[in-house]
Amino acid sequence: MTAKPLHPLVLTTGRAGLLVLTDGVILGVPLLSMLWLLALLCWMPCRAAWLLYRRKSLPMVGAGWLIWLCAIALAMGLCYGQARYAERQATRVVQALAQYRAARGVYPPDLQALVPTYLAEVPALGIGLLSGGFHYRPDRQPDQPPRLFYGVLPRYAYHFGTRRWRDRD
Repeated sequence: MTAKPLHPLVLTTGRAGLLVLTDGVILGVPLLSMLWLLALLCWMPCRAAWLLYRRKSLPMVGAGWLIWLCAIALAMGLCYGQARYAERQATRVVQALAQYRAARGVYPPDLQALVPTYLAEVPALGIGLLSGGFHYRPDRQPDQPPRLFYGVLPRYAYHFGTRRWRDRD
């Protein structure tokens, strides 16, 4: 007895779930979601035209589109929420670094020096499983401000001189 093949919408749902898992949980950035959205915008109208030409069911195509669009929206929403959480955590670290410098006149040698006086613990970044947390690099010269990075690659850098975050180029 042979096994019955899975319905195409079941396969689509499983693949969409992998997209949400990869972007929303593991990476924490909507990299694959953006690529797949571009592919959907280019490929799906061609597929719909082909199925119309072959007189196949368009509701099935529409249901597949809906599943993918929902998965992309969910993955992007997860990534957006994680990015906002990471920003709040990064702001706490920057404030603790500023308090440390105001009290001692220099920046700390590492983030653990902020614990427990300025932070109860160095906060978790909260961006996917591959984020690696905050990257703090104190400058070797005392008159130069340190650098604080976060993100998956790490992507964002805080500049203590301008007191602003920016994308790392």
